[in-house]
Amino acid sequence: MTTPSAPAHPLASFSLTAPGTDPTVASFLWTESTSFDFNNYTLAYSASSSGPWTTLAVLYPASDDYEWVYGFYPGETLYWQVTEYNCFIVCGSGGQSNVLETIQPAAAILNVAYPTSTSASLTWNNNAEYGGNLSFASYQVMESINGGAYSTAASITSASTLSYTINGLSPADGYSVYINTTDLASFESTTYDYSSDSNITSFDTNVSLSASATAHSTSVDVGQQVSFSCAAAGGKSPYSYAWTFGDSTTGSGETTSHTYTALGDYTATCTVTDADSSMAAGAVSISVSPLPQVTASANHKSASPGYSITFTAVATSGSGSYVGYSWAFGDGTTSSGSSVTHAYFRSGEYNATVTVTDSNGGTAIGVATVSIENLTITAAVSKTAGAPGVTFDFTASATGGAGGPYSFSWAFGDGATGTGASASHAYTTAGNFTPRVIVTDAVGSTNSTALATIEVFHPLTATISVTSSTPSTTWSPTA
Repeated sequence: MTTPSAPAHPLASFSLTAPGTDPTVASFLWTESTSFDFNNYTLAYSASSSGPWTTLAVLYPASDDYEWVYGFYPGETLYWQVTEYNCFIVCGSGGQSNVLETIQPAAAILNVAYPTSTSASLTWNNNAEYGGNLSFASYQVMESINGGAYSTAASITSASTLSYTINGLSPADGYSVYINTTDLASFESTTYDYSSDSNITSFDTNVSLSASATAHSTSVDVGQQVSFSCAAAGGKSPYSYAWTFGDSTTGSGETTSHTYTALGDYTATCTVTDADSSMAAGAVSISVSPLPQVTASANHKSASPGYSITFTAVATSGSGSYVGYSWAFGDGTTSSGSSVTHAYFRSGEYNATVTVTDSNGGTAIGVATVSIENLTITAAVSKTAGAPGVTFDFTASATGGAGGPYSFSWAFGDGATGTGASASHAYTTAGNFTPRVIVTDAVGSTNSTALATIEVFHPLTATISVTSSTPSTTWSPTA
C-alpha cells in the first residue's frame, strides 16, 4: 500500500476522520496543528485497535488537510492514527489522534433479470461513501459474447443510476456481464482513478419457458416424505409453481414436499407460469413401496448361561433390498447382520431386537424372546449304607437349560457307570463311595452333581466256644 506525498497544515486537534471510502481507497481528514514548533505528521495503520502500528507516511506542512490511501481489498478492516511530531530544542511526539477504524465497502453486486430474446435488465449497487478528495467517476457496463473478450457496452456517469437495459442482443447467444466502478482521488490539480469490479453474471437469450422437476429420491416407502424441486428457465420472471403429485393431492412453490400413503407408481408434475402467463411443465416419477417387515427368530428359545444362540432375521416387503440389520440383545450388547450368534451369561428372559433398513431408508423391528436358565439337577439314593451286594437305587431329575429331553449318566464311585433317570447298583467291596450324576439337556449343555457318600461295610459275626463244664459265651466281632 503506497500514498502520494501530500502537504498538510499543522494540526489544530487530533480528530481523524475518513470522509470517503470505496472498495480500494480511503480518504482521511484532520485539522491544523497549533504548535509553533510543528515538524511533521506520521500516518500509521494496524490490524488491531491497540497496535502494533506500522508507519505508512511521514507528512510535512502542506496546502490542504487530506491524505488518501489506496490498494485495499474490498471488505478489508484497518485501524489508523496520526501522530504529531514537534521540533524546537528536541524533536518529539506532540500527541496522537483518535484511533479510527475503516472498513472498505464491498464491491458492487450485479443482478440480471432474465432476458428476452434481444434485451436484458441489469441492476447493481454502490457501497462507496464519497467525500474528502474521493468522488465518483463512472460505471462501465462490460460485456462478453459467447466467451469472447470483454468490451464496454455502456458508460454511466451518474452515481445514482444503478440500472441499465442492454438491447440489441442476438438470439441464442450467451452473454457475461459485470460492472466496473471507477472513482477519483484528486490532489494538487492531479486526479487519480481507482476501480473495482462487480461479480460476473452470465445468461442466454431467446430461451423459451421450460420447467424441470426433481425429487430427492425417486424410490420411497409408504409414509416417507419426498422433497421436490422445480427449476424454471426462459420466459419472463417472476414465476409461479403449481404441483400435482399423482395421488389427487396438490402443492405449490419452487420447492415442496409430499408423503404418499399408499404403495404404487406416481408421477409428480410441476407447472410453471411466468410473468407473461406462459406455461411449461416438468415431471418426475416416484415408486412407492410398502414398509419393510422383519421376522426375528432364535434357534433355541431357552438355554443355559454361556450357550451360543443363533439369531436370524428374515426381511420382506420394503424396496426389496436391505442395507442393514442391527441387533440389540437386551443385555447391553449389540451386533449386525441377518444371522448372528450371541451367548447370555446371566439367567433371565431377554428380548433380542433386530432393526432392518431397506434401500429407501424405511425400517422395521422384529423381536425374538429367549429364556436363559441354569441347568438344575435333583438327585437321590435309596440309602446311604449297606453291605456288599446290597442294591442301591438312584434317581435324578433336571430342569432349566434348554429343556428336555434330558439324558443322565451315572458314575457310582467304584468305577462302575450307569445311565437313565433311574439306576441301580450293588457295590462288591466295602468302602466309602461318592456317586455322581451328569445331566445333558436338549442342546448338549451339561451339569453334574454329587450325591451323599455311601458307606459299604461287612456285617458283624459271633463265635461261641465251650472251654469247661461250665460253659461261657464269648463274642468276637469279625470284620
